[in-house]
Amino acid sequence: VVDLEPLVHQVALEWAPAALEKKIDLGFERTGWPLRIDGNPLLLRELVGNLIDNAIKYTPECGRVTVRTRATEFAIVEVEDNGPGIAEKERDLVFERFYRVLGNEAAGSGLGLAIVREIAELHRANVLLKPNPEGQGTVSQVVFPRHHLPAAEPRA
Repeated sequence: VVDLEPLVHQVALEWAPAALEKKIDLGFERTGWPLRIDGNPLLLRELVGNLIDNAIKYTPECGRVTVRTRATEFAIVEVEDNGPGIAEKERDLVFERFYRVLGNEAAGSGLGLAIVREIAELHRANVLLKPNPEGQGTVSQVVFPRHHLPAAEPRA
């Protein structure tokens, strides 16, 4: 059992130097509630790190990246940026190994989101890429089933 909230916060802190180097405002918004899931902490750190790396890589200098956790009946991790965004017709293609959106100059192999999807699937989670509702950019969202404690045994 892994509590996603402190894990995501720690990974976001580790990416702060890369954000500062590009003068990107990197923020973290937390739920304040435990977000327990069944998972592998090492793989989950890789998933979150890849999402933050992509957001920083594709967000222009002086941009904004916000990492957040949300609690519903699911445990949700979001990484929102105000970069160029991903065209709707390419949102599924970017999960293919080595696929790169044409017209960008960011370095990379095209494996990051393929790895994110594989790790998410191992955790019975869904990955969604949505346009940023505030205008330009992308919201990467991973929705995990929450860990539920077993019901209390009836007393004899």
